Amino acid sequence: MKLQDYLKLSLVQQELVMWCLGVTVSFRSDSFYVYQLFQVESFYVELIYRKISRSIETIFPFEDTKYLDPYLEDMVIRIE
Repeated sequence: MKLQDYLKLSLVQQELVMWCLGVTVSFRSDSFYVYQLFQVESFYVELIYRKISRSIETIFPFEDTKYLDPYLEDMVIRIE
């Protein structure tokens, strides 16, 4: 699936694709939100949800790797 195809889906369908086809890459959080990063084939999806209610605030799909910057500090890359 390409990002352009994903963007044509309804929000419910986007969420389903994210959970079924996506691979969790990283998590981060602040005082109010949890940010979960998924890779879905050739693009990424950032899921933002409220800590207390666990309700989804935003699903943000992207290809530009500049949006990975907030996650890079906590990532550990191992080469075996």
